[in-house]
Amino acid sequence: LVLLLLDSGLRVGEAAALRRGDVDLAGGQITVRDGKGGQGRTVYIFRACCQALDEYLVTHDDEAVFLGNSNGRPAPLTDSGIRQVLKRLAARHGFDDLRPHTLRRTCGAELVANGVDLRTVGDQFGHADVSTTTIYTRLADTRRREVLRRASPVDRWPSSSPKTSS
Repeated sequence: LVLLLLDSGLRVGEAAALRRGDVDLAGGQITVRDGKGGQGRTVYIFRACCQALDEYLVTHDDEAVFLGNSNGRPAPLTDSGIRQVLKRLAARHGFDDLRPHTLRRTCGAELVANGVDLRTVGDQFGHADVSTTTIYTRLADTRRREVLRRASPVDRWPSSSPKTSS
Protein backbone atom coordinates (compact mmCIF):
# COMPACT_ATOMS: atom_id res chain seq x y z
CA LEU A 1 0.00 0.00 0.00
CA VAL A 2 2.74 2.45 0.97
CA LEU A 3 4.82 1.61 -2.08
CA LEU A 4 1.82 2.00 -4.36
CA LEU A 5 0.88 5.40 -2.94
CA LEU A 6 4.49 6.57 -3.13
CA ASP A 7 5.20 5.18 -6.61
CA SER A 8 1.95 6.24 -8.25
CA GLY A 9 0.78 9.38 -6.47
CA LEU A 10 -2.73 7.92 -6.21
CA ARG A 11 -5.26 9.73 -4.04
CA VAL A 12 -6.41 7.76 -0.99
CA GLY A 13 -9.89 7.26 -2.44
CA GLU A 14 -8.43 5.98 -5.69
CA ALA A 15 -6.34 3.40 -3.81
CA ALA A 16 -9.33 2.32 -1.72
CA ALA A 17 -11.44 1.85 -4.86
CA LEU A 18 -8.90 -0.35 -6.68
CA ARG A 19 -10.08 -3.73 -7.91
CA ARG A 20 -7.99 -6.55 -9.31
CA GLY A 21 -9.22 -5.84 -12.82
CA ASP A 22 -7.79 -2.31 -12.54
CA VAL A 23 -4.27 -3.61 -11.97
CA ASP A 24 -2.02 -4.74 -14.84
CA LEU A 25 1.24 -5.74 -13.20
CA ALA A 26 2.76 -7.08 -16.43
CA GLY A 27 2.13 -3.72 -18.09
CA GLY A 28 3.03 -1.72 -14.98
CA GLN A 29 -0.19 0.23 -14.98
CA ILE A 30 -3.35 0.84 -13.03
CA THR A 31 -6.65 2.05 -14.40
CA VAL A 32 -8.26 4.66 -12.18
CA ARG A 33 -11.91 4.43 -13.12
CA ASP A 34 -13.37 7.28 -11.12
CA GLY A 35 -10.76 9.82 -10.07
CA LYS A 36 -11.38 13.32 -8.80
CA GLY A 37 -13.98 15.06 -10.93
CA GLY A 38 -15.20 11.69 -12.20
CA GLN A 39 -12.22 11.39 -14.54
CA GLY A 40 -10.54 8.11 -15.35
CA ARG A 41 -6.88 7.76 -16.24
CA THR A 42 -3.99 5.34 -16.54
CA VAL A 43 -1.40 5.52 -13.78
CA TYR A 44 2.00 3.91 -14.20
CA ILE A 45 3.82 1.92 -11.53
CA PHE A 46 7.24 0.36 -11.70
CA ARG A 47 9.28 -2.74 -10.94
CA ALA A 48 9.58 -2.68 -7.13
CA CYS A 49 6.00 -1.57 -6.66
CA CYS A 50 4.69 -4.18 -9.11
CA GLN A 51 6.66 -6.89 -7.35
CA ALA A 52 5.39 -5.88 -3.89
CA LEU A 53 1.81 -5.63 -5.16
CA ASP A 54 2.10 -9.05 -6.81
CA GLU A 55 3.38 -10.57 -3.55
CA TYR A 56 0.51 -8.95 -1.64
CA LEU A 57 -2.23 -9.99 -4.08
CA VAL A 58 -1.39 -13.70 -3.75
CA THR A 59 -2.34 -13.46 -0.05
CA HIS A 60 -6.06 -13.16 -0.84
CA ASP A 61 -8.55 -13.74 -3.64
CA ASP A 62 -10.94 -10.87 -2.93
CA GLU A 63 -11.84 -8.55 -5.82
CA ALA A 64 -10.73 -5.52 -3.75
CA VAL A 65 -6.99 -4.95 -3.94
CA PHE A 66 -6.51 -3.79 -0.34
CA LEU A 67 -8.18 -5.56 2.54
CA GLY A 68 -8.54 -4.83 6.20
CA ASN A 69 -11.06 -6.42 8.47
CA SER A 70 -14.49 -5.60 9.71
CA ASN A 71 -15.85 -7.54 12.67
CA GLY A 72 -13.05 -10.07 12.27
CA ARG A 73 -13.76 -10.67 8.58
CA PRO A 74 -11.77 -9.51 5.56
CA ALA A 75 -13.26 -6.36 4.05
CA PRO A 76 -12.11 -3.82 1.46
CA LEU A 77 -10.11 -0.99 3.02
CA THR A 78 -11.87 2.34 3.00
CA ASP A 79 -10.23 5.78 2.85
CA SER A 80 -10.29 5.97 6.64
CA GLY A 81 -9.02 2.40 6.90
CA ILE A 82 -6.01 3.31 4.77
CA ARG A 83 -5.36 6.35 6.96
CA GLN A 84 -5.48 4.11 10.05
CA VAL A 85 -3.06 1.59 8.51
CA LEU A 86 -0.61 4.41 7.75
CA LYS A 87 -1.03 5.92 11.21
CA ARG A 88 -0.22 2.57 12.89
CA LEU A 89 2.72 2.03 10.54
CA ALA A 90 4.09 5.48 11.37
CA ALA A 91 3.77 4.87 15.10
CA ARG A 92 5.49 1.49 14.78
CA HIS A 93 8.47 3.12 13.05
CA GLY A 94 8.72 6.23 15.21
CA PHE A 95 7.13 8.81 12.89
CA ASP A 96 4.67 11.37 14.16
CA ASP A 97 2.25 10.56 11.38
CA LEU A 98 2.10 9.30 7.83
CA ARG A 99 -0.74 10.50 5.67
CA PRO A 100 -1.73 9.36 2.19
CA HIS A 101 -1.42 12.89 0.83
CA THR A 102 2.12 13.15 2.24
CA LEU A 103 3.05 10.17 0.08
CA ARG A 104 1.36 11.82 -2.93
CA ARG A 105 3.27 15.08 -2.35
CA THR A 106 6.53 13.18 -1.89
CA CYS A 107 5.94 11.32 -5.15
CA GLY A 108 5.25 14.58 -7.00
CA ALA A 109 8.26 16.36 -5.55
CA GLU A 110 10.55 13.43 -6.36
CA LEU A 111 9.27 13.22 -9.93
CA VAL A 112 9.83 16.94 -10.50
CA ALA A 113 13.22 16.88 -8.76
CA ASN A 114 14.30 14.06 -11.06
CA GLY A 115 13.40 15.94 -14.22
CA VAL A 116 9.85 14.83 -14.99
CA ASP A 117 7.98 17.70 -16.65
CA LEU A 118 4.90 19.18 -14.98
CA ARG A 119 2.49 18.03 -17.69
CA THR A 120 3.56 14.39 -17.21
CA VAL A 121 3.26 14.67 -13.42
CA GLY A 122 -0.14 16.29 -13.84
CA ASP A 123 -1.30 13.49 -16.12
CA GLN A 124 -0.10 10.84 -13.64
CA PHE A 125 -1.83 12.65 -10.77
CA GLY A 126 -5.07 13.39 -12.60
CA HIS A 127 -4.73 17.17 -12.50
CA ALA A 128 -7.05 18.91 -14.93
CA ASP A 129 -4.84 22.01 -14.95
CA VAL A 130 -1.02 22.03 -14.91
CA SER A 131 -1.09 25.00 -12.52
CA THR A 132 -2.23 22.56 -9.82
CA THR A 133 0.97 20.60 -10.37
CA THR A 134 3.29 23.56 -9.77
CA ILE A 135 3.14 22.95 -5.99
CA TYR A 136 5.62 20.11 -6.54
CA THR A 137 8.21 22.51 -7.96
CA ARG A 138 8.32 24.36 -4.63
CA LEU A 139 8.72 21.09 -2.75
CA ALA A 140 11.65 20.22 -5.02
CA ASP A 141 13.47 23.59 -4.74
CA THR A 142 16.18 22.35 -2.36
CA ARG A 143 17.15 19.56 -4.71
CA ARG A 144 16.83 21.86 -7.74
CA ARG A 145 19.31 24.29 -6.19
CA GLU A 146 21.88 21.53 -5.67
CA VAL A 147 21.45 20.17 -9.22
CA LEU A 148 21.83 23.66 -10.66
CA ARG A 149 24.87 24.37 -8.48
CA ARG A 150 26.61 21.24 -9.77
CA ALA A 151 25.76 22.16 -13.36
CA SER A 152 26.68 25.84 -13.12
CA PRO A 153 28.52 26.80 -16.31
CA VAL A 154 30.52 29.46 -14.49
CA ASP A 155 31.60 27.21 -11.62
CA ARG A 156 32.60 24.48 -14.06
CA TRP A 157 34.90 26.71 -16.15
CA PRO A 158 38.51 25.62 -15.65
CA SER A 159 39.68 29.20 -15.20
CA SER A 160 37.01 29.93 -12.62
CA SER A 161 38.31 30.09 -9.08
CA PRO A 162 37.67 32.19 -5.99
CA LYS A 163 40.72 34.34 -6.86
CA THR A 164 39.41 35.23 -10.33
CA SER A 165 37.44 38.44 -10.54
CA SER A 166 34.10 38.44 -12.32
